[in-house]
Amino acid sequence: YPPKELHGMRAGDETLVTNAWVLLYENDVFADSLKYDALQKRYISANMVAVPGKTYKVIAGADGFTNVEASAVATFPVNAISVVHEKNTRSNSTGEQLDDVLFSFNDAGNEKNFYKTSLHSSLWARVHLFCVYSNDPAVDRIRGGVLPFEEGACIDSDQVLFSDKSFNGNLKQFSISAQTEYLKTNTDSSGNLHRPYIKRSVISEAHYKYLKATLSLYAGGVIPSYSQPVAIEGNVKNGYGLLSVFSVTTDTLR
Repeated sequence: YPPKELHGMRAGDETLVTNAWVLLYENDVFADSLKYDALQKRYISANMVAVPGKTYKVIAGADGFTNVEASAVATFPVNAISVVHEKNTRSNSTGEQLDDVLFSFNDAGNEKNFYKTSLHSSLWARVHLFCVYSNDPAVDRIRGGVLPFEEGACIDSDQVLFSDKSFNGNLKQFSISAQTEYLKTNTDSSGNLHRPYIKRSVISEAHYKYLKATLSLYAGGVIPSYSQPVAIEGNVKNGYGLLSVFSVTTDTLR
């Protein structure tokens, strides 16, 4: 029942259900009743923190709606080792200067792992990042040409997806490039520094496939309409969407 959100764009308030009851279970034991937060426009728990490896289930209902249910296992955080921000290292096909952000981590062996990374301008930036580049073959490219730094080959900055198919169980270093202008450190009126940052998560295979399917809807620049909705396979019984539980590792860039 939270607002539908695709490609960073949230549907209007007409899609919100604010009077639902939402129950949260941890390993099939009742844990909390979620409350609607009007500011965030979503249902939240006052003090519940997910524990990696445990299973979480949400059951929800509201007048006029069929009850829905979904479960997911909380993933373990990324085993991060290092993050390096190299400035003015290359340029894209239009001549704009790019910075490289290199991060390394140890991938857990003998299992399939799926990752989501996002790169962000500082919270005080006047312009915000929405497009990044990578020449790493492990990164999924929903759209774009053959050359990794051409204008049409950019990747959504908050949806950099990849799996460990090509490096299972090994130390892996990734490089993501973004326009230098968007990765600057900014200073507010009080003299406080605000830096760009990177987020990394291990996500479930279902979450990975759901994001890929969602992003592919926009590959041609066409936004699905309410009159012709597109159903994407999720894990919600009697409903649509996906429940996913994961940790986020965040590092500032210097």
